[in-house]
Amino acid sequence: MGLTEEQAMGICANFGGGLKRASACGAITAGIIVLGVFGIEPAEYYQALRANHDGMLDCADLLRRNKELGREKKPHCDGLVFECVSLVERILREHGKLPAE
Repeated sequence: MGLTEEQAMGICANFGGGLKRASACGAITAGIIVLGVFGIEPAEYYQALRANHDGMLDCADLLRRNKELGREKKPHCDGLVFECVSLVERILREHGKLPAE
């Protein structure tokens, strides 16, 4: 996207912890931003994530459910970041914004 690594890290610095407020999941929010940069509506993205997470998109809800399942926070969050990146890449490829693998 033409950003330096330092710029990208600065933009994303406050996404953790549900945008530092246990609000919208930062991984999900970052994906929405990237899709927006490429002019893609996030409906398919939201649908896929809701299907994978019992309809939940907020950090507090996702973490509460993760805890109820007896799982640790860091692997859950790392996995969600990976899931969001993979989903955004797939959507971008489908829209011809990234080269096919």
